[in-house]
Order: sequence, then C-alpha cells, then structure tokens
Amino acid sequence: MKNKKTSIFSYIIIASFIVFLGTVGIISMTDTDPTISEREQRELARYPQFSLKSFFNGSFFSQWQAAYDDTLPARNFWLDVYGEIRTAATISEGENGEVLVVVEDEDEQVEIDKEDPGEGTGEETGEPSENNEAEEMSEEELQELLKLPFDGTGYEQFENGTKVSGVVVKDKRGMQVFNGTLNGAKGYSAVVKKTKSMFPDNRVISIVAPNSAAFYSDEKYHTKNHDQKAWIDLVEKNMPGIIFPHVYEEIEAHKDEYVYFYTDHHWTTRGAYYAYQQLSKETGLEAQSINELEEGKITGFLGSLYNKTNSKTLAKNPDTVYYYMPKVSTKANTYGNVTNMTSPHSASIIHKKVSGSNKYYCFTGGDKNFISIKTGAETGKTAVLIKDSTGNALVPWLCHNYSQIYVIDPRHVNTSKNNQIKLSKFMKDKPDADIIFCSFIYNANNMTGVFYKGVLRLIK
Repeated sequence: MKNKKTSIFSYIIIASFIVFLGTVGIISMTDTDPTISEREQRELARYPQFSLKSFFNGSFFSQWQAAYDDTLPARNFWLDVYGEIRTAATISEGENGEVLVVVEDEDEQVEIDKEDPGEGTGEETGEPSENNEAEEMSEEELQELLKLPFDGTGYEQFENGTKVSGVVVKDKRGMQVFNGTLNGAKGYSAVVKKTKSMFPDNRVISIVAPNSAAFYSDEKYHTKNHDQKAWIDLVEKNMPGIIFPHVYEEIEAHKDEYVYFYTDHHWTTRGAYYAYQQLSKETGLEAQSINELEEGKITGFLGSLYNKTNSKTLAKNPDTVYYYMPKVSTKANTYGNVTNMTSPHSASIIHKKVSGSNKYYCFTGGDKNFISIKTGAETGKTAVLIKDSTGNALVPWLCHNYSQIYVIDPRHVNTSKNNQIKLSKFMKDKPDADIIFCSFIYNANNMTGVFYKGVLRLIK
C-alpha cells in the first residue's frame, strides 16, 4: 500500500514538473519579449526564420535555443539568482563589506553601432577581418621598437607583481583591479615615442586614464603592482619630449565628485572634463568652463562592471550619464570608405537619447573607426585624437579649442580594405596638428590587446 502511495506521489511530482516546463515554454514563445537587456548591455537573441539551409547546417536550432534562453519568463529574477550565487562563490576579504568577483582579464569590450553605415567588415570585434589587407608589424620590427631607451629603475614591483583578476564591489561601486607590468609600460612608451620620432615638429600628447580603483578601493588594490599612479609615473619618466598632462593628480583632487561611473569602467564626462582642464593647462589652451554649458542627462545606465559580475548590488544602483553640449558648433562625419574618405555620413558628438543599454554611446555614438569634426572654434588648430572608448567623452571638450579634429580608433582601422589609415601618410598635410593619445590604463598596459596592436598597425 505504501509503495502504491509513493508511486502515485512520484507521478504527481513528474506530471507537475512537465506541466511547469510546458507552461514556461509556451509563455516564453508567445509573450511579448524585450529586444534589449538593459542589465546585460546587449541585444537579446530573436527566434530565427525557418529555412532549409539553416535547418540542415544546424544554425536554426542553435539560434532557436539562444532565443529561448533570452526570452525565459522572469528573466531578471533568474539573473538576480545567478548574481547571488556568483557573489557567494567569490572571494570576500575583510570586514568592510568588500567583495572581489573573480573574472578573467580580457580586452576592453569593443562595441560599434552596427547601424552606422560608416563601419565595415570585421570591425565589431576589433580583430582584423579575413580580407584584411593591412600590413602588420613583423616580430623583428616590434623587437626593434622595444629597443628604444627605457628605464625601469625603482619600479621593480611591476616586474614581479602578484596578479589579481577581478572586479571589486564596495560601497555600491564596481572597480576593476589593475595589474601593471614593466613590459606594458615599456611597450606603451615605445609606441608613443615612435610616433614622436615620426613627427618631430608636431606636439605629441599622452593621456593615460586611471580607473576608479585607484581612488576608491582598499589600499591592497592600489599598492605594489596595482599602483596606477606609480605605473603612470614610470611611463612619463620614459617619455622625454612628450607632453604628459598630470591627469591622475587632477582627478584625485576631485574624487569626491561624480568623476567615475559606479557600474562601468569609464570615467564620466566630468572626469573627462578634469583631464581636459589639465591638458589645456599644460598645452597653453584656454579651457572651456563646465559651468557655462547646457547640461543634460540619461538615466538607468548599468555598465560593463555590472555586465562582468551580475552583481545585485550594482544592479540596484544604476548610473546616470550627464552630458554638456559644446558651446561651439560642430559638424561631424564618418565615412563608408575611410581609405578614400568617400561616402560621408553625418554623425553627432553628443546623443541626447540613446537607444539600447549602453548609455555611454551618448558620446560620439560609440566607437567609430574614424570621425572628422569641423567646429566653430576659431583657433585654426587641428587635433588628431588616437583613442579607445575612454577618449569618446573627451571629444566634446576638445571641440572648444580645435577648429578641426580627427578621431581615430586604432582598434577599428586597418582591419579591412575600406578602412586603411597610415599615420605617416595621413599627417603629411597636417604639420601643425597636435597628436593626442588617450587610452584607458588597462589598454595602455596590455601589449597583447587590440588597442596596442591597432596602434602598431597605425604607425607601421
């Protein structure tokens, strides 16, 4: 009798589970689903259209499974569960509520607005496309470049440091741990010095943006080989003839302001403003006051550090992207064919409304391979900005001091036949232009990353 009751109970459990799965499946396939996940900063997969080709090559089933996973009912609830489990499984140190979410180091997330007609094949990943015709720097040429004078005396902590891979979450803020290396400093200083040797009559300016861990994390994450100030000082020490604005000190003086996002690795527009102020001071430019500009904001930004960690703490504390409209007029273009500068398309410096999850697209609309900007600043000055995404927030400020600005993202040029730019050729008719490097400290330190490889292609 007991076995019969047990058997009936088992059938009830199995039937209930099947009904539950079936109900979830039907809801998932029939309800109205969002197309973008604000929390994950990505477009959600959509159910594919059936075709015999996709059926037989298997892509139909993989795309269908991805869409099913992305349209699971109560998806945000399950993301919260995942975040809690992941946080519980990570290293927690100290008694101050700090959590280190262990994530593997990787290149800065490279994103391009795929609807922009100015972007070409192979640029979404930052890696060269299969049809790449760009001439890469050979290993011999790279080693010759690295033979440029470099003095690491007194900075031995960057040669034998301990690597910590992860994002620290503390006081509602996410912070990526920096692991500086001697080779990284040597490599970055080499490419900037090489650029100066190519254009001895042009001013070459280098801005390395520290990340928020330098100012807000516990001491163990900004000492020894994690010491961003020391790494930046080491780079400056090895850059004679290069203008090196003291951005670190300027931001540190304003660290109580909203200079870094809580959920993203970028500085805010105010952080970029203080970098711009320091650049202006050390190059003799007259900085535009932030207090004279029209302010706007875009709310509900969950950035890259949330995306890496799925931290519930960060999810509850989204950022606001503030922007300031340039006081001067701006006319910007991207190009369908950068190599020949043909098929121009109008672009914006500030996007007051951003569709999608990455609100940092507010600045220049995200990472474009090349932007040409004419401004109403009547200075007659030209700037060539070589940057990663950190430089996007700097662009609106520079518009006040340069009549012409060329913005080059080395991760996205020289990757296909339609986006070839060689600095040696590009600078021939710009004898007085300022060449400005602006990069996130992680990219400056990463000799195997797409930013560094892109700069090597640019100066080849």
